[in-house]
Amino acid sequence: KRFKAKSKGIRAKCNCIALGYYLDDGFSGTNFQRPGFQEMMRYVEDYSVSTLIVKDLSRLGREYSYMGRLQDFIFPAYDVRFIAVNDDVDSAKGENDFAVFKNVFNDYYAKDTSKKIRAVIKMRGEAGEHIASNPPYGYIKDPQDKKKWIVDEGAAKVIKRIFDLCIAGKGPMQIAKILTAEKVLTVTAYHAKQKGWTMPDNLYHWSQNFIAGILARREYTGCTVNFKTYTKSMKFKKRMENPVENRRVLECIQRTLTYVQLFRDDFTQEMLAQDEASRKAELEQKRKALSGAQKRIDDLDKIIQRLYEDSVLGKLSDTRFSKLSAQYETEQMEIQQLAAALEREIEDEAGQVADVRRFLQLAEKYSDLHELDAATVNELIDKIVIHNPIRNNGKKYVTIEVYFTYVGKIRIPLQNPDRF
Repeated sequence: KRFKAKSKGIRAKCNCIALGYYLDDGFSGTNFQRPGFQEMMRYVEDYSVSTLIVKDLSRLGREYSYMGRLQDFIFPAYDVRFIAVNDDVDSAKGENDFAVFKNVFNDYYAKDTSKKIRAVIKMRGEAGEHIASNPPYGYIKDPQDKKKWIVDEGAAKVIKRIFDLCIAGKGPMQIAKILTAEKVLTVTAYHAKQKGWTMPDNLYHWSQNFIAGILARREYTGCTVNFKTYTKSMKFKKRMENPVENRRVLECIQRTLTYVQLFRDDFTQEMLAQDEASRKAELEQKRKALSGAQKRIDDLDKIIQRLYEDSVLGKLSDTRFSKLSAQYETEQMEIQQLAAALEREIEDEAGQVADVRRFLQLAEKYSDLHELDAATVNELIDKIVIHNPIRNNGKKYVTIEVYFTYVGKIRIPLQNPDRF
């Protein structure tokens, strides 16, 4: 941006670059809905960014498919020069095959880490231990065994009061008003008082949402909430008990199945074409990543060889050699595992086609569908996404997306979207 500056009475003109810094602390790199990233992309899409610099590719994201779209299509479309310093990536220098490999490796690392964390959590749950690291309001960690919770007598009285009011027929809003009127310390205020922290401004204002959350928690019944006693499927079942949503989902499924029956050939060709296009793009990305992985393995062989030669010639101490060689050998082993996984995926996907025929058999089976039951939903539907309501001109609209078994979401030429 051009601006005028005054210095010692002399007026001068200069060109200045506006710098922006975006941070997403506490968010997973696999999530591209991060607030900092979204704010940055608004500037990109407004053609306000000329150069984007990150420490390394993983700082931008850890999902290789979207990272590929960003680098290959989105940034070039908005004339953005992209630089990842530590990975030696600079879009001004042309395509970098190693960048594709790094994106896949970052994705692999994130999924591998997530898998290990889930495995640890699952082991804790199956062993009867509490999965949450911090106990909910009403409990504290046992000083003798941090894995166990014991009752916090002070907070337990409030929990008992809430459940007694609920049994008496009071709803969350009424209970919140009663606790506020009785000047019962909120959870935040209670913890602040217990730990000697600064007390919040509002000591007694209870919200109905928090009360509803307490009433819904199984921990207050004495259960250890883990994989043996409780799953989120209960929440889904409760959501689908809404008769209006149930009816609209059924109507959506009926319209889709009718379309598939009437335009069977067109539907088959369209689904196969969609699958082929996405499969080719993904295969190309994986082949590039495999090429980058193989190149990095070769480079690491050379690096380790040079380290060995430097150690023999006395240019590198034995301690330093052991540390560096161990680091590079660990990296090489991880990349070899990734390369093997990529080779298997490429082999599997090379001959893979959308299983449209099996879905058509299901469509035929349920062509005269009049109601939804658990068996039908489990066989015919992969998932149902019900979005948050949107208000427009005083009316509430809810978008419903149905993903079918084998083929996912089916787009059919309808005048009106699935909304109510």
